[in-house]
Amino acid sequence: LIISLSGSVLLPTGNLILVILWMVVAFFGGSWYFKYLPDTYDISNEERPYWVQDVGHITVSCAPEDWEDANATAWSNLVDDVQKVIPGGGAQ
Repeated sequence: LIISLSGSVLLPTGNLILVILWMVVAFFGGSWYFKYLPDTYDISNEERPYWVQDVGHITVSCAPEDWEDANATAWSNLVDDVQKVIPGGGAQ
């Protein structure tokens, strides 16, 4: 939220120094929040607070089977979410 709001204020000014400063703060803030902080909890074997997020393990594949599995999973998740919001509804 802080990075988003500060970007909305600083970026339209066009000041190159402020834009670079915002980019550095956004990069290192994101790295700290999504990489360093979860790794710290994993190393210390402490339970993560609910607000700590992790990017997980990301893999890229060009295999058609993997794309098919990913699309099937995404579709079933979408259908499940719609059915939770609209009782008895959802596309099948």
